[in-house]
Amino acid sequence: MTRRRARPRALRAPGGLAGVAVLGALAAGLLLAPPAAARTARHLHARLYLFFDQEKLSNALFNGGRYLREAEGWPKRIRGAPFTATVTLANCRAGAEGRCNVTVDYALLGPDGATVKSSTDCPLWSRSPRKGAVVLSDTPIRVMFEANDPAGAYVMRATVRDNVAQAAVTLERRFTLE
Repeated sequence: MTRRRARPRALRAPGGLAGVAVLGALAAGLLLAPPAAARTARHLHARLYLFFDQEKLSNALFNGGRYLREAEGWPKRIRGAPFTATVTLANCRAGAEGRCNVTVDYALLGPDGATVKSSTDCPLWSRSPRKGAVVLSDTPIRVMFEANDPAGAYVMRATVRDNVAQAAVTLERRFTLE
């Protein structure tokens, strides 16, 4: 039996062949959404999504959230296209009363690094934990770029805090406004 040699770690991407598509699109200079940012701290796992198509997002949620990645399509031009930033969460810790206390801080950073829009201490999940389940944030944030917003590289940042377990993760999505 022959063993295949593993590709270098930098070229791997979640989703198998998705990595090849990502590299090909980057080489072609196409506007392409980066994959959803995901991080884990201790037990806490969170993922940041940006949705431009509210109908696809609604359909994904109607189907129990199983198709969130597919709903995250990006338009060719994002100026004037409203989008929703939201977080999914798994493995929050319950407090003495049997409920989680997870909050999220959202911040949209402009090309100069300054905060363009923010929303802090938003309740993400305050119900009892669902073992093995991924839950969607109770409070997404809506953003739209106007005609006078400067072109350049933007960062959507979400800091998720499990206030019971004293754990936090920071998630970022980078994209370019033309």
